[in-house]
Amino acid sequence: MAVRLVRAPLLESARLHPRIVGGHDAIAGQFPQVGALLQEGRPHCTATLIAPDTLLTAAHCVYERDVKRLSFATGLNAWKPEGSAAVKAVRFPKGELGFEYDDKSLKDDIAIVKLDGKLSGIVSTAKLHTGAPAMSEVLDNKMALTFVGSGYQLVENSPADVGVKRFVPIPISELDATTFKYDMPGLNTCQGDSGGPAMLVLDQGGKKEWVVAGVTSGGDLACLHYGRNTRVDRYLGWIEAET
Repeated sequence: MAVRLVRAPLLESARLHPRIVGGHDAIAGQFPQVGALLQEGRPHCTATLIAPDTLLTAAHCVYERDVKRLSFATGLNAWKPEGSAAVKAVRFPKGELGFEYDDKSLKDDIAIVKLDGKLSGIVSTAKLHTGAPAMSEVLDNKMALTFVGSGYQLVENSPADVGVKRFVPIPISELDATTFKYDMPGLNTCQGDSGGPAMLVLDQGGKKEWVVAGVTSGGDLACLHYGRNTRVDRYLGWIEAET
């Protein structure tokens, strides 16, 4: 049986479960660095603030997009943002350090977005997973990652709750050199969640710390069987060079 890797969850491509599947709405104070990437003022993808003027997202969210039409909004609902900023520039792998984004296969599906100024209302930025614990250990110990996105649902075949931040914990099931896969029944990422983070919670001296371990990239057409993320630990050198 052939399995097709598809360009993941954009707002334009509604499927059966067009937002994080089996998840929960975020509440005040949860994942404040995660917000909606907007195109012409409408939620388009998800992104994570990793520096005061820098976002991490998926390359397919910005590839061949008009930067002037993109912006970023934080908060629980993209239509009622707590902070917002226009996008100044986007960067995705073009051969640097051996990485080059392919829009058909979604290879090296990761991107940096530079904002036109700092966001108001944000006092911290998300940290990146540096490889400890190793992703192989995360897989072997069945540690759940928390996937965050600004997807939407369908009501009478029309999008509703567009831009509402949601999250769902899912253990990963497969690991390769640059991606990881998850396929827990009833739990998944979907339309609008592309570019959003997979967060790993670490215990730092009794204090919980969330780090970004993955960027939502692709999955099956119906968002029912599996999803795939780009591994952040494999792109740290590229991310540092671009920020």
